[in-house]
Amino acid sequence: FNHAHLLSPEALEELIAVPKLLLTSTHREVATSAKKTLTTLYTIFPGQIAADIVTYTDLASTRLPRKKAKTTEAESAAPKRSKKSARAVAARYHGVIGLAAVCASVPYSVPEWLPVAITNVSYHLHDPSPIDAVARAALTEFWRTHTDEWTFHSLQFTQEQVDSLRQSSIPSYFA
Repeated sequence: FNHAHLLSPEALEELIAVPKLLLTSTHREVATSAKKTLTTLYTIFPGQIAADIVTYTDLASTRLPRKKAKTTEAESAAPKRSKKSARAVAARYHGVIGLAAVCASVPYSVPEWLPVAITNVSYHLHDPSPIDAVARAALTEFWRTHTDEWTFHSLQFTQEQVDSLRQSSIPSYFA
């Protein structure tokens, strides 16, 4: 942290490019570790967030192919994704986990881009696995870090965003 200002812009680009690349890994543990690393890097270098939010939002909005109707009992017993469907799920997962990293980089504060980012994450709670788990974890962390000051934080959200977050909020253990 103390020597971060010594990095050249090129070195910073190279430093952030590695965990971004690892977010696309097919191994969930690798992608999760890359998310944690990106969260730390976004905390140190917040100037990188604006461009990446656009990229992650585009990836998170990747359309998933519709499921075909099952015709036989054997087909319904063995759920398999086509290559096209698997690529679409992977792209959407990459976008959602990237948005989750961006949102986690600013605990206890609400910069101007956070309402759009966290609302986009909330739209993916009912996506196929593992996307839904990432969205659920990101929203749980958001509520954990923003509940205490929600009366002030909510002023930076539009009414539609607040309604969307409330509808998709994770029920609390204590509720």
